Formats: sequence, C-alpha cells, structure tokens
Amino acid sequence: MDYILHVLITACISGILVLGINLALGVTGLVHLGHIAIAGIGAYTAGILLTTLHAPFVVALAAGIAAGAVVGWIVGLPTRDVRGDAFALATFSAAWVYLIAALSWETLTGGSLGIVGIPRPSFALRNSEFFLLAAASLAVTYAVVARVVRSPFGRVLGAIRDDETAARVFGKRTIAAKRACLAIAGATAGLAGVLTAVLIQFLHPSMFWLPSLIAVLTALILGGVGSLGGSLVGVAILSAIGEGVRFVPFPPEYLGALRLTITALILLTILLFRPRGLFGKVDVR
Repeated sequence: MDYILHVLITACISGILVLGINLALGVTGLVHLGHIAIAGIGAYTAGILLTTLHAPFVVALAAGIAAGAVVGWIVGLPTRDVRGDAFALATFSAAWVYLIAALSWETLTGGSLGIVGIPRPSFALRNSEFFLLAAASLAVTYAVVARVVRSPFGRVLGAIRDDETAARVFGKRTIAAKRACLAIAGATAGLAGVLTAVLIQFLHPSMFWLPSLIAVLTALILGGVGSLGGSLVGVAILSAIGEGVRFVPFPPEYLGALRLTITALILLTILLFRPRGLFGKVDVR
C-alpha cells in the first residue's frame, strides 16, 4: 500500500510541474526549459530552511513558492528582446546556472553530497497523510491555473501565443503579461520542489535536471499542449508506464536507461504522428 501511495504522490507532484509548464508553453507559447531548475531552487530554499534554520514547514513552503515565483519572473526579463528558440536557449542556460551553483556552493547546498535529513511536516509523516497534502496541492494548482487561463489575462496570454505582434497592436502589455505568466509558472514549480524535498527527505542537484525535464515535457506533449486536463492524463499514463517498467524481467542496473528509452520513444511517436497530443489545442511541430 505504501508503494502505491508513493506512486500517487509522485504523480501529483509531476502534475503540478506539468500544469506550470503548460501555462508557459501551451497557453502562452513560451518554450521554457528552465522550469525544472526553478523547482530545484524551490526545493533547496525549503530544504535549507528546514535543516539549517529549523523553520516551520509552512514558512519553508511559502519561501519555496516565493523563490520559484521570483526566479520565474527574473527568467522572464529577457522576453522583451528574446523570443522563440532564443528564449528556449536562454532558459536552458539559466538551468545550467542552477546546476553549477548547486554543485559548487557547498556551504549552502551541500554540493555533490546534497542535503540529507529534511524533515517531513508533522501532519504528513505517513504516506497516506502526505498523499492528502500532495493531492490538495495539485487541486489548488489546477484551480489557480484554470482560473488564470479563463480570465481576461489568460486570453491575453493566448493572444501572445497566437500572434504577439497583433496583441501589441491592440494595446496589450505583452512583456508584462509574459513575465507575470512565468512568475506564476515559477510558483507552481517552487511548490513541486518543496513537496519533492520533504517527500524524499534528501536533495541533490541532479534530481532537477535533464531526465526530469524530459519526463515533464513528454507528459505535457502526450496529454496535449494547452490542455490542462490533458496534462494530468499525460502524467497518469507516463507514471503507469514508468512504474510498469519495474516489473519487466530486465537487469536492475539497466531499468533507468530502459525507462528513459521508452520515454524518448513515446515523445518521438507523439511528435511524428499526433503533434497535438491526446487532447491538445496547439500543434508543437
């Protein structure tokens, strides 16, 4: 039972990540490749507060979300002059900065040794309790993102995705809207990072790097870019496949590589034959 609950918890956290990147990529059209790194910043913010300063969980949670929002807004600063593939490269470069800082700043992050002994909140010590926390966080995230998408601000984001120049001609403040969008997406990433830190009770820079980014993008594209419900379906399918691999009669040391290979094949298949995913509204080809 604990195993199933753990799978469900990680699926909820992945759902939060995918909803956030869907807001940036699917709704606004910003190819944001630094989303996972922002989750890492939120995780490290909470981990340091909980282990070094022994802060209450609520304080660490708020700080992790705030750190994600601030970094997301900072990442959005180049959007005035940088678009498209150049913006994707800029956000990926920001992710490299996170990785190098997390590995090098040993006095703060523990470097390659990471941070150990991160305490769980007292009200979520058991997996059954933690699942309620993760599910509630996912529900709140979905409600907030859905509210944003359906609001006049969300329609501005959609206009930016479809034709930013036309949106500017009609008087929309596109630069401010993109920065606000990335701040909201960053806050969701920070939330996911905090939950990851207290769930595993350990942090290492590699936890928020390319394999995680690829998994999140695959779930997004599989479920459908621009579809919030599709995001959760993509996470559910990918989680089921990822856990199903564990039961394949395969040498344990190769299971990680097998999981990544299957993920890559799913991504390529979707891009080639169904670029909008299962429920998508935007063609990603």
